[in-house]
Amino acid sequence: MDFLETFIPFLRKKREHERRKRRILHMVWVAAIVVVLLCGAAVVAYKMRNRIPDNIEQQWGVTFSKKYAEELGLSWQDLYASILDDLRVRLIRIPAYWDETEPRPKQYHFADLDWMLMEADRRGAKVLLAVGRRLPRWPECHDPLWLKRADQRRADPSISSGQAPVNADNFDSQEALLMYIRTVVERYRKHPAVAAWQVENEPLLSVFGICPPPDKALLDEEITLVKSLDEKPVILTDSGELSDWIELSTRADILGVSLYRVVWNQYLGYFHWPLPASYYRKKAELSLGRVKDVVITEVQLEPWAGEPIIGVPISEQRRTFDQERFHDTIEYARETGLRQIYLWGAEWWYWMKSEGYPEYWEGARRVFREKSPF
Repeated sequence: MDFLETFIPFLRKKREHERRKRRILHMVWVAAIVVVLLCGAAVVAYKMRNRIPDNIEQQWGVTFSKKYAEELGLSWQDLYASILDDLRVRLIRIPAYWDETEPRPKQYHFADLDWMLMEADRRGAKVLLAVGRRLPRWPECHDPLWLKRADQRRADPSISSGQAPVNADNFDSQEALLMYIRTVVERYRKHPAVAAWQVENEPLLSVFGICPPPDKALLDEEITLVKSLDEKPVILTDSGELSDWIELSTRADILGVSLYRVVWNQYLGYFHWPLPASYYRKKAELSLGRVKDVVITEVQLEPWAGEPIIGVPISEQRRTFDQERFHDTIEYARETGLRQIYLWGAEWWYWMKSEGYPEYWEGARRVFREKSPF
């Protein structure tokens, strides 16, 4: 009996030890397999990174935001003219912000858009004109003030109308949105500078911006409306890093994607996306069964900070987005092999030039004038 009392616990301990040993060995094998797979993927990605398809003539453009230029204290007309004449840009993405286009219900302001399109046409430049509630630059959704007030009063009838325009309360936001889109498209559909329409900007991205939740049914209505008014291609945009591109590529003629390499997060601080350029090219190839083409509509060429850039010390801006990163990002975008690439940050390059740091503007000039990256 004494022998059994001693031997049975010994067997239990031995079996437990063997189980722990097997678990550890299993974990080691799994870890080894993961490491091998990651190393293999890294080697394949490295070998593929410069394998750009032959005979691809890449076209380079910029996004221009009148609103952002004004936030930086710049003369937006001078900046826009410099983009066309000094940089010699011939592809421009321009947002037709709802709050600027329709400052009062059914009262439209087109003078600024008219001028930008006229100046583009005079130089033979082509414009991707973006319409919708959600368009490039913070806060992403650019609702007219009268619509915001009407929505607030519908939510809380006790709120005074104040200086809100007469009849603003009678507007349904979706009907108003569709009417604004219709008005813009009808005005510019025959303009020789307008080459394509962008409907909304990253409309299914819910993690960024001050916007209502994504509404796929409304998005489909907007797309159908634009296509009913004009035969030009409809471009939809998606996050290059945070999306699989599937849903929007099934709705678009052309899919536009963003390309960001260094972003700021309130939890992680600055974060670098560890993706090879071939990641975008391969995703584009997989998308071509659903969409006619994939282009890059937003290549990050300015710092991303946790506050408005105007309040960030220039030393911090230059540290987080220096000349080396500027050049590397352009080369990285080139290595994607995608045929059309819109750079993001022209307003910032011009502002930095005005602050005594012209190297970003000069670097961009080289891209557009020599038609080749660094």
